[in-house]
Amino acid sequence: MKPRDRLPIVHQLPEYAAEGYPPSYEYPLPVDVELPTFAAIHPWLRGIASLDPDDARSSLAARWNGLRSDSLLSIRDYFLNCETTSLVLTGARGWLLCVDQHAAMNLVAAPLDYDLINQQRSQRHLDDHLLLAEFLVNFGGLREDFAPGGGYFIDDQKWEGVTESWMEVIDGYPKWKDALIIFSSRGGDKLLLDRAGRIGWWVADEIRMREAYQDLDTCLVDFVRYRGVPWPFDPYKPRLSFPRVLG
Repeated sequence: MKPRDRLPIVHQLPEYAAEGYPPSYEYPLPVDVELPTFAAIHPWLRGIASLDPDDARSSLAARWNGLRSDSLLSIRDYFLNCETTSLVLTGARGWLLCVDQHAAMNLVAAPLDYDLINQQRSQRHLDDHLLLAEFLVNFGGLREDFAPGGGYFIDDQKWEGVTESWMEVIDGYPKWKDALIIFSSRGGDKLLLDRAGRIGWWVADEIRMREAYQDLDTCLVDFVRYRGVPWPFDPYKPRLSFPRVLG
């Protein structure tokens, strides 16, 4: 491959550039150029950078070898059937880009800090939700598009919840007050996790919150089932019937 073909692909929407967000740089694997933020990115991503796509997928398989929950195993199997293509850097943050058979993008973050996640869970009174911790350590920070665009799960940094006073006008607020926002879509919809373990759906265009799943495990199984439809958590068509809203 010619050197000019190895230059990074730059991704940045004009509106994000105008707001001062940094662009995302996509480096095809294996990366054979010096990365400007290489020293700052997670060691796992630094190790991925020198691998060819097949070896990068093998690294993912090794990373997820210890998973036990059925829903997380289904997510693992979905990603291991994707094509690992590139390393994506946005500032000091990075992801491994995986593309499935429908050309849907998945940006897989490096493993998250288990201790930080447990601190966040404790602050949110979610200590009993072990699946949340296991999911976030392995798949937290997962994105459907380049940062800062929507379509992403939370990571081990700042967590947000249904706690702001302006949210009180939203239909269903009392039932979901203090719930954790675990996913934010590009269309403004959000998935919520309450202390009882139920998953709520904040439907942005309808200005209401309602129950979507009885637990996180069921939600994640459906996430994989509908992942063949790009952006399955979004209000835009095609979305099929995901989330399968209860009530």
